[in-house]
Amino acid sequence: DAQILPGGIVSPLLNILNARYIIIPQSVVSGRPRADILTLLAHYPVVFQNDQVRVLENTDAMPRAWIAHDLVYAPASEVASYLTQPGFDPARTILLPDDGRTFTTSPPPSTAAESATITDYDYDQIQLKVTAGSDGMLVLSETYERGWHATIDGQPVPVVEAYGVARAIPITAGEHTVTLTYDPWSLRIGFYISLAAAGVSLIIIAAFLLDRRNRRRNREHSIRVV
Repeated sequence: DAQILPGGIVSPLLNILNARYIIIPQSVVSGRPRADILTLLAHYPVVFQNDQVRVLENTDAMPRAWIAHDLVYAPASEVASYLTQPGFDPARTILLPDDGRTFTTSPPPSTAAESATITDYDYDQIQLKVTAGSDGMLVLSETYERGWHATIDGQPVPVVEAYGVARAIPITAGEHTVTLTYDPWSLRIGFYISLAAAGVSLIIIAAFLLDRRNRRRNREHSIRVV
């Protein structure tokens, strides 16, 4: 029964991140104005309800993955203003960080049938089959994080932050197999530190046992001498 932020209700990020359903309370506290819930009911159809909740459907949600061909480079401070411009269509235009990198795209042929289908999904790996009519950017409705790496047909490609929140990958025309793997340096460093710590612990234990055995031998030798 928490208040819903008005900016979240109309945020285009709901669509970009494939937020297809919104859950709201079925009933509210008597005498408490709920303009936020009334706004949601005016924008989204109810597809399920019971005595506790109502589930609304966001029919404008983007698919799990798609291909865009129009690029706009913008600093992080201007991403929000671009997203809220009237007529902005994330299915056609992708916002990329203005960090000096540029990517080549071209309009697809009018007869080209493009598709991006997730064929395997795990917490640390995603695989897709992609058909692109021309060079473009493959966008996934997944939050961007530096630990993700990508390959196209086995060749490494960069993973770029799109719309300030999602993942994008430059892709060439044709049919491809795209694989994203989560392998952050922090995990590697943590693994190596843990491995080193385990090695040091084994050395200490071995040294302790060796010292203990030597002391026992020395005691036994002293008893024989006496």
